[in-house]
Amino acid sequence: MQVADDGSDLHGCGFWLRDEDDLATHWDDDRLSEIDVLVVKVAGVSYRADALQAADFNPGSPLALVPEPDNPIDSNAIAIYDRARTHQVGFVPADRCSEVAELLQRVPESVAISLWEWRLHGAERCALRTIIGPPWLTGALASSV
Repeated sequence: MQVADDGSDLHGCGFWLRDEDDLATHWDDDRLSEIDVLVVKVAGVSYRADALQAADFNPGSPLALVPEPDNPIDSNAIAIYDRARTHQVGFVPADRCSEVAELLQRVPESVAISLWEWRLHGAERCALRTIIGPPWLTGALASSV
């Protein structure tokens, strides 16, 4: 169990990544990038706390990555929305944008899926991670439920 900055308990749930031997794999395992898969946390969710509670962001939900070249703060920004692009939940962290942009250029049909959530006191969702990669991820996550 993780602890929030204020000492409160954070409860996480979602999908565990496993390798070919069915062993748990960490989100930053180098083998993931070798198969064009990235796991990133969603930055800026505290500014969109209401949107973050939507069922559209439950683990396993498809997400939309939307480059924002006209973003006044960062022209490399990539926004993260629900599949219908009606609710923005945050951004790809600035230090990962170039990596994600390169992946999207290499694998234009890439998908983004909500992978893991944290809830404060077991109630409100307060953080989110997404997995980004080739279309086969959709089937891989569905088969692990």
